[in-house]
Amino acid sequence: MKKIDFTTLRVIVLIAETGSLSAAARQHSLTLAAISRRLLGAEALLKVSLFKRMSKGVAPTDAGRMLVARARQLLYEMDRLHANLSVFQTGETGTVRVGGNASAMTQFLPEELSRFSHRHPAIRLDLSELTSDEIIARLADGRLDIGLFSANAVHKGLDVRPYLNNHLCVVARDGTNLARRKSVAFSALLNHSFVGLESDSALMHLLRSKTQGQHLRVSVHVRSFDVVCRFVQAGIGIGVLPTSSAALYARSMNLVIIPLTDAWAVYPLLIGTRSVETLNAPSRLLFQSMAGSAPQPGDRS
Repeated sequence: MKKIDFTTLRVIVLIAETGSLSAAARQHSLTLAAISRRLLGAEALLKVSLFKRMSKGVAPTDAGRMLVARARQLLYEMDRLHANLSVFQTGETGTVRVGGNASAMTQFLPEELSRFSHRHPAIRLDLSELTSDEIIARLADGRLDIGLFSANAVHKGLDVRPYLNNHLCVVARDGTNLARRKSVAFSALLNHSFVGLESDSALMHLLRSKTQGQHLRVSVHVRSFDVVCRFVQAGIGIGVLPTSSAALYARSMNLVIIPLTDAWAVYPLLIGTRSVETLNAPSRLLFQSMAGSAPQPGDRS
């Protein structure tokens, strides 16, 4: 024996508590010979006698009592350390870095993360609102653990699952001719001015790709859905947004929601990560929770 390990310390404490090598062997599930070897090895290493051998068992020497007292402290601290670390293994504490695009942030992500936080209060969620392209870039270089982004954004190399379906609609001021429509095709909107999201957002990329060569007239680019609605309210133009998000603002801003009839106006929002297998335990727990409750087509629309 070159050093005293924690198993040997436990054996020594058990011997002191039971006053017998054989009783210590039974409690530790070791053979009597193994218990004896560990005690003799410790005494040889420390060059002191730890126990006095008597006709009926053993009793600790002064050195043995000092070692037993210190061993109990060390074993207690080690047990606490294992307990603290075990919660990381089960995913009960730690930090998860989550990125969501505007659609995720205004639709179901707040409620989803609230439910998760109530179930796992020791897990800290570091949440950022970003464009889909920004989320994908940060997932790829490790700055995010989990992201929610548009399926229209290029996400090659990521591990993804469907999260919800976005149904796009037009947002217009009440009282306008467009507001009287029950539904509309995107091609019928190209003579209007638009209030758009940032030019590099996945939604704007999608809209520009569907103009069939016509120019998309964008009066102003803004970052968030609520600001899109505010500018539409002010008469700057019309907006195209996910229906669930637009509904949050339409009534209070006297806006009308008109569904788009185009097939491409229904597209999935994805939950993704660089690799599920390499996620830390808290991140894997959140990813599996959200992916496991992913809606079927038509749900959360």
